[in-house]
Amino acid sequence: MGALPRALSVPYEQREQAENSSKIAIARAAASLIHDGQVVIMDSGTTVHEIARQLPEMLHATIITNSIPVAATLATHPHIEVQVLGGKLKKDAQSTIGVSVVEALRQIRADLCFLGICSLHPEIGISLPEIEEAYIKRTMLEQAAEIVAATEASKIGTAAPYIVGPIKALTYLITDDCLDEQTLAPYARQGLQIIKTQS
Repeated sequence: MGALPRALSVPYEQREQAENSSKIAIARAAASLIHDGQVVIMDSGTTVHEIARQLPEMLHATIITNSIPVAATLATHPHIEVQVLGGKLKKDAQSTIGVSVVEALRQIRADLCFLGICSLHPEIGISLPEIEEAYIKRTMLEQAAEIVAATEASKIGTAAPYIVGPIKALTYLITDDCLDEQTLAPYARQGLQIIKTQS
């Protein structure tokens, strides 16, 4: 197959500060999938954080997260109960990692999971550059009824060294409208519901 394209590695703070209308549109579409009364796992990452920002004020739900920014954003939400997964702080990702996070996740059965995405490839699957985060994301996949990958087009068709799971483990792929149907077809063939947004 040859070398696969890698997603660019950009520091969290830089990604967070970037003005990005497509990320906001993706996050709004993702936030609309949550219903009252649901238990939802929110992974780390700037797109997942943006989803937290877009949750409507009247939503009643329980959010379980290993993301410090997500927890901080939802701390002032009037109707959301926030459960923070404790572990070692991974400073560059502003998230908690380690065995304690994995073990806590194994005690949960969530309705929905918003997975932080680094790379998606139709054959390689969901992957990322660091093995510790891969263990956590793998457990998140196992502990939720539906899995949402909300990501910009630049991460689609790329691969990283550590595999989280196959594409068919995902329920939804929410992305911007940069990609044509031919590029997205291999994902649709594996059963994903694809939602394209316009910024």
